[in-house]
Amino acid sequence: MPWRIFRDDMQIVDEEQVKSMLSLNSQRTKLSSTNAMALKNHAIIGVNTHATFHMYEQRRPIKFGKADLTLLMRGLEYLHLSNIGFHGSLTTWSTLIDRNWLVKLTDYGISDAIKRWVKHGSINDEVLKEGDDKTESAQKTGILYVAPEIRLSNENNQKRRVDQNWIGQSLDKRRAADIYAFGMVMYEILFRCFPFNDKVDLSEISTKAMEGEKVPRPTIQKDKQLHPDLQALLQDCWHDAPDARPSIRRVRLSTEAILKT
Repeated sequence: MPWRIFRDDMQIVDEEQVKSMLSLNSQRTKLSSTNAMALKNHAIIGVNTHATFHMYEQRRPIKFGKADLTLLMRGLEYLHLSNIGFHGSLTTWSTLIDRNWLVKLTDYGISDAIKRWVKHGSINDEVLKEGDDKTESAQKTGILYVAPEIRLSNENNQKRRVDQNWIGQSLDKRRAADIYAFGMVMYEILFRCFPFNDKVDLSEISTKAMEGEKVPRPTIQKDKQLHPDLQALLQDCWHDAPDARPSIRRVRLSTEAILKT
């Protein structure tokens, strides 16, 4: 089972440190005397969890391409048809590539739980600051992937008392929000940037979005060359009315047909 571990939670152990480590369930046998040393790559996860890992040769640049869009769309369609029913936190950071170069979706179905835990103080939702090289639990620009109606709902929930019930969203609304986020991800994969004017300060509009202020609607920039049908599809994904956004099946079929031309 693949796990995603934050960089700050993982400490690489060098060969000299491994020599002084004791084997599991032993107070005398050193790890260097066991077969585990053959793996060579050791790490400490969290406080005292020992792990071994493999280093795989990188045979090509780790970049998303048009071919990966199909896998991404099929993964999202699978979620929409499953018992989970939606993703809820779709961003480029929750879309990973494994060692077999297959796209993997992560962080699905947990968005509401995380927001409630943060509100109740159970967890600390840290935000990556500009210029900081640490991998945090959230990215500041992640708010830009969130559909406007979900941002409004989240803001209303934050204003409610702890003892009041959490205002939920219907499954259709959650799926529509996924489509909005997918439009952002698709644009970023195609053009390696956000669908905003280059003069826009992403940090500034991210802060405004977090504070509940209105932010510019995503648009396809004039200097970007894109098939007219794909342009129209992206604009539909970003429609202000959730009911007007296409289903993931329509998005997939339309995109696959366009990319083949």
